[in-house]
Order: sequence, then structure tokens, then C-alpha cells
Amino acid sequence: MSLLPKNLLLNYDPWNVSANNRIIIAGKNINASDFILSKNGQQLKITSLSENANAPMEVDFSNFKLVTLTGFVQADSALADGTMNGKLTLIDLTSNPVFTGDLTINDLRIQNDTVGNVHMLVNNKVSNTYNADISITGRGNDVRLAGNYYPMSTTNNFEFALDMKELPLTTAQAFSEGAIRNASGSVNGKFCRKRNH
Repeated sequence: MSLLPKNLLLNYDPWNVSANNRIIIAGKNINASDFILSKNGQQLKITSLSENANAPMEVDFSNFKLVTLTGFVQADSALADGTMNGKLTLIDLTSNPVFTGDLTINDLRIQNDTVGNVHMLVNNKVSNTYNADISITGRGNDVRLAGNYYPMSTTNNFEFALDMKELPLTTAQAFSEGAIRNASGSVNGKFCRKRNH
């Protein structure tokens, strides 16, 4: 599969794509090469680390506007925006998928409220376990959430520690979908949830 370099539109905007882009899907084997989308300094690059079938694949974001992705889900461009940089590495995609990610979103905005800068380290290197370490900084924020999600567990499937050194209520307002309005002040504290094995 290849995208034609001419007349490529994403959310009705013209984008550039590398001339030799290709993604090969043959049975359970997937391989990508030179798959680069770009526009006005934004770039999304998908490439396999070798030409071997089902080789590990990297997805790189460079100054990529989050609204480009959220626009596929919801036409309202105010849903979420910000500038994303970082990398996802996907391993063994067709049999036992494993991923690791290191992503940063600068000036994250939710419903037109600017939250701050978000840094996410995520992976599922341990079977049936999704690990995340997420921090929010900037605009008065100093918050970190770290923990695991166990999708196969029917009970106690979350284990995490939330450290709110400083959380302006305006940040909580941005995520509240209108439930909180005209907020002021801030909160701090720690909250932990342990998983019972």
C-alpha cells in the first residue's frame, strides 16, 4: 500500500507524503518504509527498523499538532490540541504486540483551556500489564501519575500513585467537561491505590 504524493488531504488540509512511501501487509507480516507525512513543520514518520517481515516499527512525531489526530474522532477542533513530539516503538505486531512510548505534548489544550505540558512514558513490556508514568508541568502544574493497568483482571485492575505537588483548579476545570466553572486556587496531596493480588 502506498499513498500518492499528489492531493493528499487530512481533515481537508493538503499534506505532503514521501514519494517512495509504502506499507506492506502480507498475511501476518507488516513492514513500513519511508512513510513520512509532513505539513508546515509537522511530521509523522512510520518506519520498520529493518526490511525483515514484522520487524519492530517506529512511529515518530515531530511538532505534530494533536488536533490533526483528534479531528478524525470528532469534528470539533476545540476537543484537544497541542504540539506532540516523541516516539512509539511497536514490536511483534501480529502475534504478541508490545509497545513502548516516550511522548511530550506541549501546551495541551482541552476545550480551549490550556492545561500545560504533558510527558508520557508508556509500555506493555510485561504481559497483560500497561504501565504509564505521566507528568503535567507548566502553567503552575506539578503533577505526576504513575502506575499499572491490568486489562485481564476483573477486579482491582488499577494500581497507581498520584502525586499532586501543585494542581491549579483551572487544570481540573479543563478536564471536567463543564462540571467545574470559574475555578480558582489549587490543591495538593498524594493518593495511592494498591492492587490486592
